[in-house]
Amino acid sequence: MRTTNTNMTIAEYKNQFDNRQITINRDYQRSSGVWPPAARSNLIDTIVNGYPIPKILLSQTTDLDTLQSRKEVVDGQQRTSAILDFLNDSYALTRGSLKGRRFQGLDADARRAILDYVLSVDVFSSATDEDIREVFRRINSFQIPLNGQEKRHATFQGEFKDFIQDMGRKYASALVKLGLVTERQISRMMDLEYIADLAHLIIKGIKTRTPTVLNKLYKEFDQEFEHRNFVEKELDEGLGTIIELPEILGTRVMSREGVYSLIAAKFALVRLPALVGEPFVRDKASPQPRETILANITVLNEALESNLNDHRELGEFVRASAAATNTETHRRIRAKWFYWALTEPQR
Repeated sequence: MRTTNTNMTIAEYKNQFDNRQITINRDYQRSSGVWPPAARSNLIDTIVNGYPIPKILLSQTTDLDTLQSRKEVVDGQQRTSAILDFLNDSYALTRGSLKGRRFQGLDADARRAILDYVLSVDVFSSATDEDIREVFRRINSFQIPLNGQEKRHATFQGEFKDFIQDMGRKYASALVKLGLVTERQISRMMDLEYIADLAHLIIKGIKTRTPTVLNKLYKEFDQEFEHRNFVEKELDEGLGTIIELPEILGTRVMSREGVYSLIAAKFALVRLPALVGEPFVRDKASPQPRETILANITVLNEALESNLNDHRELGEFVRASAAATNTETHRRIRAKWFYWALTEPQR
C-alpha cells in the first residue's frame, strides 16, 4: 500500500463526485446515520471561515481493463455528505452568521470561500481491506481518549453548545491572563468546561460540579437556550469583578474554584441570593470600597498560604479550599467567606 497526501479544492472534490471518479464506500464508515442539521451547519461555518477540518481518507484502485482509476471515501462520509448536500441546496444553515441561507442564497464571496476551500486528503493506493482496517486501528491507537468536555462538545450540537463556544472565544485570552487555564488546557476545552460551570452557577445556583450535572445542562438547553443574554451579562460582571482586582491575580485564593466562589458571592450580594444560598446572605448588605474588599481578600489569601486550618473562623475557609473543592458544601463555605470579603468593613 502506498499513501499520498494531496490537496484539492471543494470545487474539484465535487467535480470528481459528479463524474463518479470518487464514491463513498459505506463498508468502512463507522456511523451510517446522518449528521443533524446543527453539526452540518457547524462544518459549513468552519469552512466559510477558513478553519481546518480533519483529513479525508480515500482508497484508490485502478481497473486493469479500462485503465481508469476510481477513488472511494473510506473515512469522511459525513463531512463529504454535508458539503455536497449543501452545494446542492439540500438544506439551509441553522446557525452562524449565514443562518437560514442555502448555498445559492449566499453572496458571491461566501460561495467562493466554500468552493475554493482546500481539503487535505490522504489517498491509499493498492490498499486491501486489511490495509484499511489496519489504518483505522493505528489512527485510533494514537488518539487521546476524550475528556468529559470533549465528549459534550461532540455529543451536543444545539444552542447551549453554541453559546459556550461563543463565550470561549470571548473569554479564553482573559482566562489565561487570570491564570485560570493554560493554553494546553484550552486545547482540551477546559476553558469551555469552566465557562459551562459558571453558566450552571448563574442558572441553577451553587452545585457540585460533576460530568452528569454538566451533561444535563447541555441536554436541557440543547434545543433552545433562552437565558443567553442574561447569562452573558452575568459572566461579564462576574469575571469583571476579578479583572478589577489585579493585585490578587495569581494568588492561591484566586484558583479556579476560588474565582467560582467569589463570583457566587458577588451574585448573592447583587441580585441572585436564592441561587447561592440564603444562610450567609445578610439583609441590606452593601459592597465595601475596593480597597476594603482587596484587604479582606488578602486576609483570606494569607490564611491559605499560612495553612491556618486550626483557626477558629478562617480555618473553615482553609479546609474548604483544601480538598474536594468542587463540592457544593465547600463551594458554599468559600462563597460565604468571599461574601464577607465583599461586605465586611475593614477591621
